[in-house]
Amino acid sequence: MAFRRRRFFASTRKRARWVWSRHCEQLTIATPTNVDLLSYYKTVAGITIILPEITIWRIHIKISIKVTLSASVVAADGVLVSCFVDGQTQAQLNSFSDPLAQQHMLYHWLPVSHVPAEGGGSSAGVYYLEHEFDIKSHRRIAKPEDTLWLQVAGTGGSTTVNDAFVTYAVLMRNPK
Repeated sequence: MAFRRRRFFASTRKRARWVWSRHCEQLTIATPTNVDLLSYYKTVAGITIILPEITIWRIHIKISIKVTLSASVVAADGVLVSCFVDGQTQAQLNSFSDPLAQQHMLYHWLPVSHVPAEGGGSSAGVYYLEHEFDIKSHRRIAKPEDTLWLQVAGTGGSTTVNDAFVTYAVLMRNPK
């Protein structure tokens, strides 16, 4: 009887490399406020463009927002939080007024009307909104000038976003 040996062949398959980009940021408030979630990664890595092969795999976002209402609370008062991939130099449209302009990974409205019932209001007209998001995505960055945006926009006629703080972690799959 012949003796057979197992043969192991070296794999030529390229293995993916996983990279986390984590950062905390105090937001400068504008209407709407746009945050580049990959800016810290690009700064640390010393790059100005993202390679088109990168895939956004998972995003963890914790956000705290201070909102002031100038009038009584109505049903439309709140903050819209959205996340999408778009160009770095392109002017970003407001996701609330033009929701079909982007392919959103996150499009979530945080209403102000439920906060006082939970004990979140500190004084008349001032409310604190807090939320945590866990986004599972396989969004490939198509163009080198694209990046991952987080947008915070006030909704309703009397909502003014005063202050916001965001902590985020982005898991990216880089080809080797």
